[in-house]
Amino acid sequence: MRADHWRSITAIAEAQAGLVTSAQLRLAGASPSAVNRLVHERQLLPVRKGVLAVAGAPVDKARPIRAAALAAPRAVVSHRSAAWLHGLLARPPHLVELTAAEGIRPRLHGAVSCEGPLGPDEVSQCEGIPVTSVPRTLIDLTSVLMPDWVERLVHESIMRRLCEYADVRRAAEHAAANDVNGAIAMLGLVGEAEGTTPLEAMWHKILRQAGLPPAVTQHQVAVGSRLFVLDFAWPDARVALEVNGFAPHRTRAAFDRDHEKVATLQAAGWQVVSASARTPRDTVLSALRRHLSRFSTAPVAVEKLEGVSGGRR
Repeated sequence: MRADHWRSITAIAEAQAGLVTSAQLRLAGASPSAVNRLVHERQLLPVRKGVLAVAGAPVDKARPIRAAALAAPRAVVSHRSAAWLHGLLARPPHLVELTAAEGIRPRLHGAVSCEGPLGPDEVSQCEGIPVTSVPRTLIDLTSVLMPDWVERLVHESIMRRLCEYADVRRAAEHAAANDVNGAIAMLGLVGEAEGTTPLEAMWHKILRQAGLPPAVTQHQVAVGSRLFVLDFAWPDARVALEVNGFAPHRTRAAFDRDHEKVATLQAAGWQVVSASARTPRDTVLSALRRHLSRFSTAPVAVEKLEGVSGGRR
């Protein structure tokens, strides 16, 4: 084989973690007899049908998934395989999971494939491997994992800033319009989630179920030259709820900044109620009802607020 052909092959393989396809070998100028000779000499090692590895290339845990994606270029890695590539699962599945457009489902050893529509926004890249986006991956997981596990992965994705609740909601609405499995179930999980963290989403649900007046989320308040963003606010009553997770507040600077924010707002006439994941719900709801009832001038509204219990209705 000519040296320039081998250089082309190794250049392709370097961009694909040491892998190269039969089609790419032909484009690089390698004849079938030359490829057979390289395999015989163990300079190329068969990985799966149509996919080979350059001898000596590092082998990573993603090789089986990458090889399947190369063998099925019209398909996209999905479901648990995609979740592992996105870092949402600790181990890759035994079988590589792929999704392809209707009518082109690939049949690969060691892989399972399904048909389904995938829009441009539903496909991304992980280490050069075409993979379903995080929101679409979460939707697909509802058909293969237990609901509580999927809900945990949704919250984890938000905490790691891989996506936002709004992204998952839009993807679920789009998928539902295309009859994608799991889309309706995902809408049930995040259809009413608000805020930017799982803790905010939890308190949004608590406030709604408690019958409190609708709050404005991520409300901006200017105090002098400073601008604050409130997790939940009732602007007319100048009442706010701040929910504080441990992870964003584990430094002294963050702790001090959070308390300075509350003190500044209270000095400006706001009533700020703070809550963490362990704060008793009834304590928070009681404080909010007390502050909101002081503002209300409508007897019916006050009576309604005082008559709502802290449990589910």
